[in-house]
Amino acid sequence: IPIIEQEIEEISEKVRVAQEEFTTVIKTMEYLEKAKNSLASRYLGAIKENFADVFCKITNSESDAVKLDAKLALKFEIDGTLRDMQYFSRGTRDIMDFALRIALIKTLFSKQECPFILLDDPFASLDEKHLDIAKKCVRDVAGEYQVIYTVCNKDREI
Repeated sequence: IPIIEQEIEEISEKVRVAQEEFTTVIKTMEYLEKAKNSLASRYLGAIKENFADVFCKITNSESDAVKLDAKLALKFEIDGTLRDMQYFSRGTRDIMDFALRIALIKTLFSKQECPFILLDDPFASLDEKHLDIAKKCVRDVAGEYQVIYTVCNKDREI
């Protein structure tokens, strides 16, 4: 009987420790959810607005079609249907990536912090029409931030 009582005591201690760990995990998940919601409410609107500003300049599209979730996943409403990035051409996705990067920088950094921006052939898949507009957009961004822009093709030089 003393052996069984010892085992019961050991198992009880393991259960207590497991319950404490479980409580810690639950509290951590709650705090992370609160932090995510706080960040979303604080930044998502500005990120979406900055994204739409850049994206719409290049594509001449409507900004109200842009949807952005807390994971920064972009979707666009087309004819009443939400489409994610994979739906679009490689060139359009290049523009989306560029616009999202610029939106994040404009939202998260003040003018005093002013990070440099490294763009490695960001518009490799764009057609001529969109490339000219995108290059102008990079020049505009370079007026506010230090931009390092590399390309593999002279046609995409600025």
